[in-house]
Amino acid sequence: MLSKMIRCNLSRVLLLVVCCLLGVKASAETFEKNGVYYSIISEYEVEVVKPTNGTTYSGDVKIPMYVEQGEDFYTVVGIGKQAFAGAQQLNSVKLPIYQTFEYIGEYAFNDCSLTSFMIPASVTSIGRSAFFYCDKLKDLYVCSSSPTAINEIGVEAFLNINRGGNVCTLHIPTGSTDLFKSDTRFGSFTVFEEFTPPVYYQVFVGGEPVTSENASDVLGNGEMSYSSADNTLSLKKGINYDGLFPMIICLEEMRIRVENDVVLNSSKQLVIGSESANVTITGPAKLTINAPTAPAIMVENGILTIDQANIVFSSAQGIQGENELIVRSSTIQGEITGNSSAISFFKTVTLEDCYIEEPSEGKYNEIIRRLVDANGKYSNTVSILPGKTVNIYDLRVAGVQVTSENFTDILGDGMVSFNPGINRLTVKGDITAPSGASAIANGIDGLTIQVENDAVLSSPDQPIIFSVTASTMLTGMAVLTLKAPDSQVIHALGDMTISHLKVLMEDCNYGIYGCGKLQVDRATIEGTVKNETPISNWSDVTINVSKVIEPKDGKYDTKLKQFVDNLGNQSKTINISGLENPGLKFSKTLFMTKPGLPFTPPTLTSVVSDGTYTYSSSNPEVAVVDSNGKVTVVGEGVAVITATYDGNATYNPASAQYYIVSHESIPDYDLDGNGNVDAADVVKLVNKILGK
Repeated sequence: MLSKMIRCNLSRVLLLVVCCLLGVKASAETFEKNGVYYSIISEYEVEVVKPTNGTTYSGDVKIPMYVEQGEDFYTVVGIGKQAFAGAQQLNSVKLPIYQTFEYIGEYAFNDCSLTSFMIPASVTSIGRSAFFYCDKLKDLYVCSSSPTAINEIGVEAFLNINRGGNVCTLHIPTGSTDLFKSDTRFGSFTVFEEFTPPVYYQVFVGGEPVTSENASDVLGNGEMSYSSADNTLSLKKGINYDGLFPMIICLEEMRIRVENDVVLNSSKQLVIGSESANVTITGPAKLTINAPTAPAIMVENGILTIDQANIVFSSAQGIQGENELIVRSSTIQGEITGNSSAISFFKTVTLEDCYIEEPSEGKYNEIIRRLVDANGKYSNTVSILPGKTVNIYDLRVAGVQVTSENFTDILGDGMVSFNPGINRLTVKGDITAPSGASAIANGIDGLTIQVENDAVLSSPDQPIIFSVTASTMLTGMAVLTLKAPDSQVIHALGDMTISHLKVLMEDCNYGIYGCGKLQVDRATIEGTVKNETPISNWSDVTINVSKVIEPKDGKYDTKLKQFVDNLGNQSKTINISGLENPGLKFSKTLFMTKPGLPFTPPTLTSVVSDGTYTYSSSNPEVAVVDSNGKVTVVGEGVAVITATYDGNATYNPASAQYYIVSHESIPDYDLDGNGNVDAADVVKLVNKILGK
């Protein structure tokens, strides 16, 4: 991962960024790079020194912020003693203006031919006779806003600058003239002019800071520009870079705009990096990134937003971050060579108006923080395309991946639906899984499987219900029959609660297996398995308002992790009896009438001879119901009348419903246009009322 960026000392930043690349330091104390000589003064620092070949510097010399020597990396922190002394063919020397450059040594520019020179604000020490006899120097720029910011200025530092008729103008920041005039260390100067010093921005390209001087053409070749007004770096041409410094580093919130099709090649480091700043990459053109030994993009603690962009990448580690990735109406296509995934480490990945095309049925797994394929394996390729956002839920029914496109009717037969808002899977009928798939495979922590109608779930060779989560609830007022001729009825890696439901195991090889805790709450579980025991391996089993009938006087042995009888014998049969279902049912479920007509409610039947029933209407403006179930139709529309049984020590709570369609002209409710008002029309109306 990208280093923790320390704003006050970029040399430490760079050290950490490339620490994995650093080898043994160069053994020589002095080396030459691009015509400039350096001496190693500490493990990661160098100063500029006099050429070792007996010559002096000439022409235009630019001192970089850092320098590479082989696979080693050093920060340039100052000008050494006599480095440019006597250089009479010297046109200019440009120092880095970033804060890691700290000093100018003794006699550094003594008797040289410079005519203009700028001292960055980062310089806090100027050595003895540093500019002694620089009598060709016409303009000296000091960027420090106050002379006291330069802690040390050696004696005779500026002596004899004004010699032989030469007059050197001291340029100081606007508003600081009186301060510099009153500082005796600058007593050699008689002419003062104010100016606006260059500003460095918190952006680095190829190891060099972006400043007010180079912002309009950062690299001097028309490849990119920077606007401080809106913190936007505009990419216009391709860049080939082989340095150890990340190609583009953002230390403050920044926007990268790709104006033309651009290819960024970085042979040794990542291309775009940030530690804590938010970074937005936007179009309209294509951005191609090649980083064979590093991530393409890395934003650690900040938020990475890819907004209406087109990014193609080939890299070792892909797109990485530790906070949030937002992809909005964009194209991202890429692959990695490393052993990870194309998008990794983000806490969350949000897709807005785009979807994952590759891997097929892929998603971003926030638990392992990787882009994974349909089988949960790391995907080293990614293709995200603009278009309808499809949410992939960690849930499969009969081998079908549950998504935001199919969750209302997962299998297309009306038997299974999923409500992502409350993590509830509703089962209304039979589910038959194909070979190699479970009837229900769950990876959603806190999923509730609600069985509304009697149903049979079966799988030929996989666990019928397979859950890899911390907790799952299996509930309902119906009978759930489970058939697993060659596998387990249930395999749960986390806790599970079976509540109120009646579970029957038929033709099952293995039983209900889990790794967490199992709670049986007012539920019935019956069945015999061919192998092992019907309930096994749970760390604990709690029985609440249910009774173990078989094995006789049975209990769950937490050491053996299975049910045993009163003698400690194992049993392949289980019979846990919970509360009975009251069998609440109306004799008719659909009525069509008109407001004001007499209405006779349907007959309510139940196996319970006594008990408390309550009645309610979903729409009192259409139909009102009293405490005895008597209904008065008062208006037009649809009303759902519900009878609820509260339950007692023997029977579960239950409810039953019927629909009333009231209108002066009944055919107005013929929503499907078949000439009849039937149950399908009523369902559509009710769903419309309920906002489904």
